[in-house]
Amino acid sequence: MSQMAASTASNAKTVRVLFYGQSITKQNWWRAVAQDLRARYPHADLRIENRSIGGYSTQYLIRTMEADILPFHPDLILFHDYGSEDVYEKIIRWIRANTTAEILLQSDHVVWLPGEEDPNGSRRKSFDFQERHSFEWLPKLAAKYGLGLVDIRGGWHEHLKQRGISPKELLRDSVHLNAAGEALYAEITKKYLVAPSAGLPGLERELRPKWKGGRLDLEFEGTRVDVVGLQGAALDVLIDGQRPGLFYHSRPTNTWDADWPTVMRVGHEKPLQVEEWVLKVVGRNPPGTEFQFEVYGSVTGFDGAGSSKERFVSRSGRVTLDPTDYDVERSYGLHKIAMPGDWQIRWSTLPQFRDPVRPGDRVQTVAYGLKNGPHRLTLIAPQGSKPNIEKIRIYQPPLKEN
Repeated sequence: MSQMAASTASNAKTVRVLFYGQSITKQNWWRAVAQDLRARYPHADLRIENRSIGGYSTQYLIRTMEADILPFHPDLILFHDYGSEDVYEKIIRWIRANTTAEILLQSDHVVWLPGEEDPNGSRRKSFDFQERHSFEWLPKLAAKYGLGLVDIRGGWHEHLKQRGISPKELLRDSVHLNAAGEALYAEITKKYLVAPSAGLPGLERELRPKWKGGRLDLEFEGTRVDVVGLQGAALDVLIDGQRPGLFYHSRPTNTWDADWPTVMRVGHEKPLQVEEWVLKVVGRNPPGTEFQFEVYGSVTGFDGAGSSKERFVSRSGRVTLDPTDYDVERSYGLHKIAMPGDWQIRWSTLPQFRDPVRPGDRVQTVAYGLKNGPHRLTLIAPQGSKPNIEKIRIYQPPLKEN
């Protein structure tokens, strides 16, 4: 928020905001919050995305978070999710160990009040859990990891009390928000997105480059390094004395009838390279909840065959698939629609570095996703050229165990 407020027409600060969670976060209230930020901070270069996945409680979201969060380089994450509190904390720990993003949690809105219809007692049980989760557990978690917390639930209780209305008047079903509920959710959230009276230090630090001839060597601690204001010739990059070799598998394409990835995550056992992948289903049971497949890489070529019921390691070792990461049974169970006969799953292997790094955007990420610890950055200019970089930006997350 300090960066947004400090932006001017001649000095726009880039701030990347990510909304992440499940169906509640995916509803349209987030667009009102984004619009409000753009209106209040017109000179800030705001990059705002919502990568939430409906139906993905913490147990599922922890499998998609790395491919969703890390490549976006968020400066601020607004986060809400249901599910296991233990896994919820694991997600937060991972974010705090792998990014320098500030995190603004949101507590649960109210969907039922004591005294309303509750035939089997399940709604009272859920209400008691959400009260404790929102008013006790989340504040402790926020204090432990240095997070912000939007008191959605407290604001909801107050709104219902002042107007003498039932929670269902803000819902379109038993949990999701109607238009009035979305407006309230956005208004409560906006109140927490304010800049402090004085700018606060972040988790990034900026260094002036010190060249020796056409070579720069910089010792740093962190997970990411950017160059700012590169001009002139392209620069070769070494991380810890070697060419960068950081890659990731993107989130695979969705299932045929739900907004869920067919495979929640793709792993690997051997070094990766930039390429496109396709998993082709070659046999299946009638609904498609169990299937046989072949895997092909655009560079690797045919990389083996397997079954959705067994762990798969491709011939090259560049692809591993775990049976628990397929989301096809839940997908079929949602609408009872069978898998199409020619079903394919696609994803990409993408770099987490630039080598060489060339003049272009004012800020360029040289490498990210590094182990949170000591590293050496080396930049090498072509012989006879005069390297020109304004500054180097280092990102060091607050937790080390990534």
